[in-house]
This record gives sequence, C-alpha cells and structure tokens, in this order.
Amino acid sequence: MNYNAGKIRDMEQRKMAFLFSILLGFLICPIAYSQSVVIYENPNFGGRSKTIGVGDYRLGSDFNDIASSIKVPKGLGAIIYEHAGDKGGYGISVDLLEDCPDLSKYNFSDKVSYISVFSTNRQGFFWARNNIQNGQFIAGHWERVRARGNPVNTVPVVSPPLPPPPPPFDLTGTWTADDGGIYYLRQLGSTIWWAGLSNDAPQGVTDFQQGLRFTNVFRGTIQDNTIVGTWAGVPRGKSLPSGTLTLRIIPIGFPLGNVLETQTQTGGFNGKRLTIVVPRNPPSCDSITAASNDIRCKFNRVKKNDDSTLYDNLKPQKDNVVVFGTVSTPLTLAYPANAGRNYPDFIKTWNGGDGNYDGDIDFNVRIDRVKLDAQPNFWNRSDGWLYWPVNGVIAKLNGSQNSVHSEAMMYGRTDGGRRALLPGWNENGANSVLWNGFPMNGFVGALPAGTRVRISGVLVLDCGHGITHDCADDDGDPNNLEIHPVYSIDVLQNFDTPRPNADLTGVWAATDVGTYYVHQVGNTVWWLGLSKDRGQTFANIFQGTIQQGTTAGEKSITGDWADIPLGTLRSNGTISLRSDHSRRTDSPTTLNKINFTGGFGAQRWEKLYDRSVEVPERCKAEKANLANLQRSLKENQAEIRRLESAYSRAPAQEKQAIQLDLKDARATERDLLQQISRAEQLLRLCLSRPALPVSVGDVVPER
Repeated sequence: MNYNAGKIRDMEQRKMAFLFSILLGFLICPIAYSQSVVIYENPNFGGRSKTIGVGDYRLGSDFNDIASSIKVPKGLGAIIYEHAGDKGGYGISVDLLEDCPDLSKYNFSDKVSYISVFSTNRQGFFWARNNIQNGQFIAGHWERVRARGNPVNTVPVVSPPLPPPPPPFDLTGTWTADDGGIYYLRQLGSTIWWAGLSNDAPQGVTDFQQGLRFTNVFRGTIQDNTIVGTWAGVPRGKSLPSGTLTLRIIPIGFPLGNVLETQTQTGGFNGKRLTIVVPRNPPSCDSITAASNDIRCKFNRVKKNDDSTLYDNLKPQKDNVVVFGTVSTPLTLAYPANAGRNYPDFIKTWNGGDGNYDGDIDFNVRIDRVKLDAQPNFWNRSDGWLYWPVNGVIAKLNGSQNSVHSEAMMYGRTDGGRRALLPGWNENGANSVLWNGFPMNGFVGALPAGTRVRISGVLVLDCGHGITHDCADDDGDPNNLEIHPVYSIDVLQNFDTPRPNADLTGVWAATDVGTYYVHQVGNTVWWLGLSKDRGQTFANIFQGTIQQGTTAGEKSITGDWADIPLGTLRSNGTISLRSDHSRRTDSPTTLNKINFTGGFGAQRWEKLYDRSVEVPERCKAEKANLANLQRSLKENQAEIRRLESAYSRAPAQEKQAIQLDLKDARATERDLLQQISRAEQLLRLCLSRPALPVSVGDVVPER
C-alpha cells in the first residue's frame, strides 16, 4: 500500500514538472518574441523574414531595399529609414509602434535600409511619435508622462527627407593630381565642390596663370568612403568635356590624411589620384615667383633690356585693374623685325638705344569711365591702392577724356632671365599674356582703332628713366597714366551678327569685376567665377538648370553655388538669374540676378565672347611657316659663328675659302630675315581676322 502510494506521488510530481515546463515555455516564448521586430520580404508578412532585436541596424545585402511588411510587438518601437550610412539612417523615415502588413502605405515598399529598434517602456516617459503640428513636422521624441493622460497618435507620419549624417572627415583644401592640375575642394556637409586647374610648373608655384590647358568643375556627394558626382570643363581651358565621376576616399594617415582615387569616370577625366597639398609659407622677395601677388617686389626684380628695373621707370598705383574701353591708337610692336626673339636676343636689342626696341606691344584705350566708376569700391583706398590719395590719377583721366596708354611686355623676368615674374607676350603657357583667354605664345594679333576691348594689368605712372624722376603724381598734366604691364586682352564679340549655334557657353564679365567661365551642357549650366586677381579674393562654382522665362525670349537659371579655397571667401547658397528680354532667337548675352542666398556679390553678367578658336589653332600654315624660317635662321646663325671662329684660328692659306663660306652664310641670313619679316606680316594679317565663334562639338576648319 505504501509502495503504491509513493509511486502515485512520484507520477504526480513528474506530471506537475512536465506541466510546469510547458507553462514556463509559454511564458518564456512571448517574452523573447516581444523583444524583437520581424521584417518580411512580401506584404502581409509573407516570404523570407529577418528578426531584429533592440538596437540600430544597417541592413545587409540580404535584406537591403527588400522589406515590404513588418511586425512590431507591443512594448517596442521601430524607426525605419530610406537610406543608410556609417553613422545612421537618413532620407525619409517613419516610426512604427504596431504591425504594418504593407509598407507601401508609407512609400516604404522595398526601400528600408536602416532600422532602429527600441523599447517604449521607459519609466516616467512615453514615446511621442512623428506628427504634424500647425503645418510643421515634429519628429518622434520622448516626453514625460502626464498626470491627465498622454496624447495618443495612432497614425504613423512619414518624415521629410533627412540629410545624410556628416562624414567623419573634412576634405576642404588644396589638392594636387597626377594630371598636372591643382584641385581646390570645398566640403559642405556631404557635398563636395571643386575646381581643377592645370599647371605648367609643379603645384603652379612659378605660374602666373592657372587652368589654361584644362579647367574643370565638379559637384558630388559623399556616400560612406565614396564620392559620386558630375563634372564639366569650362572655357578657362582649351576643351569642354563633361561626364560623371566616382572617387574612393582612402585614409593613409599623417601627414596627408586621405587620398582620393578615381574608380569610374565618363567624359575623359584624366586624374587618377589626388593628394592633399601641405600649405607653404609665402616666399621672400629674393625668391619670389610668378604666383606671388607682391607687385612692389616684382617691379623691383623684373629687368628691362636696358638693365633697369620696372620700378626705375614705372610707379605702380594699383594691381589687377580691369577696364573696358575702345582702342584709340592701334597696336604696334617696339621690336626690330629682323631680330631673334629668345631672351638673349631681347636683351641685345637695346644696345644703348632710346627705348624704341624695348619689346613692348603698345596701344591706347579710351576707357569706359561709367563702367570703371561702377566697380565696387574702385576708388576706395582699401581696394588695393599702393599710394594715396589718387587725385592725380582722377585728374589725368578727366583731362585726357579717359585715355590710357597700354603696354604688354615681351618678357617679365628677373636679372639674367632666371625666373618669369610677370606675363610676357613672348612667354609660353602660364606666364604668357592672354588674348581672349589663350596664351599669346609669341603671336601678336592686330588691334585696330575702334576695337572694343577689356584690358587687365597694373595701373602705373610712367615716370621716365631714373627712380628719382618726377612722376607728376598729383597733376592732371602730363597724362602719364598707363596699364603696364598688361596681363590680358579680351576683344569683345559683336553680338549683332547671327550666332545660330551659340548657347550660354563662353566667357562673361560681372559687376563684381569677376570673370565667369560658363559651360552649358544640355539644360545644365556650370560656371567657375574668378575675382580680378585670378581668383585670390573669390572663386566660386555654380551648377544650375535652364528654364524658359515668363516672357518670350527670356531664359531663367536656378541653381546652387559655393566658394572654393582658391580664394579667401567661404560662402555658399542658391541663386536665380534671368536674361534680358530679347526678340532675337540666339542665346542670351546678358543675365541679371533675381534671387539669391549666401551673400553673392555680382548683380549682372555680360558676355564677352562665345567660345572662340584658340590662337594656336588658327593660322596653322602661317604659324608653321614662320617657325620653320626661325629654325633655319637659328641654324644659319650658328653656322656663321662656327665659321667666324674657324676663320680666327685658320692658317692664312685657308682663310680665303672660309671667307667665301661666310659671305654665303651672311647672304642667306639676310634672305631669311626678309622672309621672316614677310611671314610675320602674313601671320598678323591672318590673326587680325575675327575668330569664329565655336559651339561645343563644332569642328573648326583648318586654314
């Protein structure tokens, strides 16, 4: 009996233990389940699923942009995001406190990339989900429990797009690339702007001008460790490509921090690797280069071919002066036609002369005084005047009907020709005087009276020979006011002639005295704007879209802009422009600022010229003929020197034969000099013909 009773008790205990384990399982399972949300591949909780516990999750490739429904148990909340980054979700989002069988209801079907799961059971607080109050979106947040009851919002509300979180680095700075360019980058949040300008010297340290071979602008977005965007060439450089670009940000540690490597590109972008440039201290006057802006030092170091410095003859009043005007006295060249043009030849041509052969090209301009006086702060001392007051400068302009003599130097080098500090018309590339944006490279075009021009350079007083000579600083007479040296000559295009293939692409001037290099790609407009000091004060990039204006013949452009660290300003914003009303069917040549943010200075833009043919591409046959003749002359003169040396050492019986050879060589030299003179005249005649406007994609016929 006792045995049976013990057996029964044992069986009952086992039964109770079994029932308890089942009950415990029921208790445990809901608790475990309630600590997770589940996302599903298909609507109505169908297809593959993924369980996600409390925490923040960036969905991997197995479920990124796949979820179509979600289960959120009581006591949990889930914020789902459209996009994912290393620091969290962004784009549109919605906080869910309940199951949702179809995420398309919130425009989230196959769009979830990031999920934050959290417990809503927080002592003394409740979760106030996304809502709209007085027309304003209020993001979900914690609030203290209220004694009279908490407000209930049972309707999920989708947020406006959230910007991506800021990246963990700042790429703003100056970079150098393996395509021979300097890249000025500006990072604004996750947006990257840059302008890339070619250089002749490494990092442009001895270049007066930048970007003459190529200039490109870029706008992109940082996505994790990748930059994705679009780019376009602008007509500061020779070509106008455009395309897309993807770069990878690669951290490499101190001192460079990061490098940028091209992953994919379209349009022919040549840079493969960009490296940050470590800033350098400005050079002293003894080691000054063309890239420096110390004009006093340059005037003290640049030598003329009479062995004087520029400061011995000229007193600089203001650097980087820009004037519009009309040529009143045509261009002439103060250099003998039969002389060589390399630097030693240039030095020898003086030979004790009176200045007629100083190598300058000279012309007079009657400047547009209204435009000059309208330049912001032009007559203020703070605008770069080296001497003050400037009553004499004003009196000279008033007394001469605003006439200014202009001279472009042949060479602007230090003693012995060691370094170019200022542009010369016979220099090449970055240190050449510019003619309609292209280096003159030794080719002098015609500039007849009546030509409308824009000139930039140094405003000086010509004091005559000797540093102690009277400069008549305060007097209206004589008018010894000059732009000397000239940095650039822009011949303004006559827009009264038809331009059937033209668009906005070209070079523009604005009321902030900047030059704007514009490239229209379809309905997209890019520009690079540079201040009058070649971008050292401001340099900005614009990307916008063309729209038809409200009036027939008008066009409007709206877009974003940002300063880049080529200049000292650091602003950005939006801007809208509108063209003047015109009955003409060709492209606008004036633009006016309508709306803007960020403090953009210019009010009005006027086109200087459509994209024109580069000088070296024009008159190819004439150029080649002249080059061949000059090469022959150089070889002939070397032969003359050899024969002269041989004659001095030869025995008497050989001298007569050498004399005959010398006679023939000198006759050949005279003949070559005459041919060169004729070839130069033909080239100048060719270059005096107007350059043909060229639209992107047009082929210029060879002449």
